Amino acid sequence: MHRIPSNLFAAVLAAFILAGYFGAEGWAASAAGSSATSTQKYTMEQDTNRYGEDYKDLDLTSPDPNLCAVACMSEAKCKAWTYVKPGVQADNARCWLKNRVPPPSPDENCVSSVKGTRK
Repeated sequence: MHRIPSNLFAAVLAAFILAGYFGAEGWAASAAGSSATSTQKYTMEQDTNRYGEDYKDLDLTSPDPNLCAVACMSEAKCKAWTYVKPGVQADNARCWLKNRVPPPSPDENCVSSVKGTRK
């Protein structure tokens, strides 16, 4: 009978714990070092703007709404966010973090989300 090295056992145990917390997709992204884990906690509202209640705006280096999700996840103050596609407000994409949840409105240039909504 072979013994499993304790560090391998600990890694497998941690994987099961993380899978239970993030869900299988979120854990896989986390294990790969991706920022996609934060998007697992959001329902992306395509073609939606949540106008107002902004406390911070970010000039994004990449046109990816997941960056906005990550920024919001990292701040307790953030309740919702809106991503604006590149070329609309500036050359780069913009991210607007919100300290309250404004109502949604249709806008083909935006992607929004409310913190804590699940896919």
